[in-house]
Amino acid sequence: SPTVVIDIFNGFKLSGSFIFMFLIIKELFRKEEGEKMTLAQWAAAILGALFYTFSPSVVDNMKYALVTHSQVFLNPMVFYFLLRYLTTFSLKYVWFALLITFIFSSNFSLQAPPPFFSFYPLAIVFLLLYNFFVLQKTIPWKGIIIGILFFLGLHAFHLVPVLSNVFDKGSEFNTRV
Repeated sequence: SPTVVIDIFNGFKLSGSFIFMFLIIKELFRKEEGEKMTLAQWAAAILGALFYTFSPSVVDNMKYALVTHSQVFLNPMVFYFLLRYLTTFSLKYVWFALLITFIFSSNFSLQAPPPFFSFYPLAIVFLLLYNFFVLQKTIPWKGIIIGILFFLGLHAFHLVPVLSNVFDKGSEFNTRV
């Protein structure tokens, strides 16, 4: 039945959101590579992940099958990959993030700008400030610029038409902007 299929996909989305929120909180607690977490840190990571996953803003409209619901797990997943890149300087996390954005490219188009523009700029600013002030590491601008250029190249097939509509005086996007 379609309801069962929707429920299965929603279960995957909620499971993914829990897993990646747990990994984010776990990573924020880590001071050194290979350091063990205390029981209190495990409990905080589990509770934080549960709070995010089952907060009303996440689960209230899950009864509808909307493409934007993928943001529930995509935002934490991409955030985690970018966090791991900034802590390890390993470009494989940038490539994982780019692969995920390509697979779920409809969620990274400008057709649905509120989730894209509300989360990612704040997340990137937070990650850069966290990297610079808390971890006291240099910011790897070269990798960030490479990642942004590859992101724009991967998503040019749907970004260019939308951007051309922004500059068309008779379009809805131009009026909104």
